[in-house]
Amino acid sequence: MKIKLGQYFYPAFAALSVLLLAGSLACAPEAPAAEPAPGAELSAPRSTAASDAAFAPRSIAVSPELVAEFAAEQQAINENWDKFRADFDRWRSGLTACNQSVALAAFRRFAGDFSAITEQAKDLPGSGLTRELGYKVIEAATIEAAALRRLRDGWQPGSAGLLGEVKAERNAATILQRETADLLDKLGELADPEERAAAEDFSDALTPIDADWDDFHDAYDALREETSDLAQDAVIKRLEFLADDIASIQDRLEELLNDDVTEDIAEALIEAAEQEKDELELLRDSFLALSTVTAEASELTAAAATADDSANETDATLEPPYPTPTPAPSPPDYSDIFSKMDFQVEESDEIRKEARRELKTLIEGFSEEDRSDLADFSEAFDRLLTDWDAFHQDYDAWIRDEGGCDRAAAAQSLGEFNRRFNELSAQVRGLSQASYLRPASDLLVEAVAGEEAALRSLHYTWRPFETDLYRSLDQERINANDLRRLAGRRTQELVERFGAE
Repeated sequence: MKIKLGQYFYPAFAALSVLLLAGSLACAPEAPAAEPAPGAELSAPRSTAASDAAFAPRSIAVSPELVAEFAAEQQAINENWDKFRADFDRWRSGLTACNQSVALAAFRRFAGDFSAITEQAKDLPGSGLTRELGYKVIEAATIEAAALRRLRDGWQPGSAGLLGEVKAERNAATILQRETADLLDKLGELADPEERAAAEDFSDALTPIDADWDDFHDAYDALREETSDLAQDAVIKRLEFLADDIASIQDRLEELLNDDVTEDIAEALIEAAEQEKDELELLRDSFLALSTVTAEASELTAAAATADDSANETDATLEPPYPTPTPAPSPPDYSDIFSKMDFQVEESDEIRKEARRELKTLIEGFSEEDRSDLADFSEAFDRLLTDWDAFHQDYDAWIRDEGGCDRAAAAQSLGEFNRRFNELSAQVRGLSQASYLRPASDLLVEAVAGEEAALRSLHYTWRPFETDLYRSLDQERINANDLRRLAGRRTQELVERFGAE
């Protein structure tokens, strides 16, 4: 309980001063009485009533009417105070959409609802031509579902991190959806004779490039096997020739980018060739660095051999044992240096095989069974996208207005409550400041000041879904209640003592 002592200080200080002054006079040594003049009469001692009255505590005139008026104003203030709190609590309890439990329930619902989208993606028909079409859709649903589960389990008010993750994973899922939709469109165009003719032309142009690519890989494999038997300068020279060969293959592939139906195939092949060229250049740089180190080591070895020869000539007259012959060096192992290029060659071969499969599908067209499978997949995929989009609309609507929690309206209401409480505070500060009423009025001023500050702070810091937003205000209310009760007792004592009605 917060109680100010200022209202008791001045009356107590005055009384204490009187007591100290009286005590000092009583303890002071008495002055010797003056000798009466010869023949004079002793006069009676003078009365000390006037001096006693000067040091007596002053009585304070209490106005019963003023006490009664003060009591009535205090009662009116308390009634207004209680009404204000009732209105505020009614508003506060009505903010159900802004409670943290509501947000957590919403995120649990979204994670649960999206599980149906994931199952729908897994149930897409996939046979024959459409067997692999659903893989990207399933991947898209899986990554978005995982982000929603993380949001459900780890969300905290005011933190945008997990919300941002959901947005990012959703964008990634959208890209996978579009890739599937684009492939569906291209497959749907296979019945067009012009599209099939374009695919045939592309395949014919790709055939010699593919043959040269095979020759390039054969040349690389031969170098790979012969490297340990070659000088490093020779290895570097052959790597440069290979880099020129794959660069030429890349240029010829780029010339094939002339038709939409084969564009994706050409781009995949171009990227594979570029990756091989980059790895070859890195491989060449590794051998250049190794060549430098080897040359330096050879110079050191030659210098050491020269020193050994000089020592042998000096010690030619010495008796055996003779120096032990140095064993022949084992062939160097370059497997680690070639490992990345080996991996890229395998990757490129897989991409080339996939390109051939896609071209075969484009050229041969669809059987009736393929057309039926594609139609079934397309219908199920459209339903899935519709349901997926509906989920996104529901989620976006909740995020946009925070589940119906209106921040602007809450801020406006808090501003109005602060204005009303400021008026109540002004009434408290306008109470009579008569000395005998100060104990009660000061208590009320302290009570209203604490609650007023808590309300003002709430106005500036309020956010939805926080659990302890009102903690400071509730504590100040408790303190204010204690001070108001104490002020009420002080006023009631005056009323009973002076008969004020």
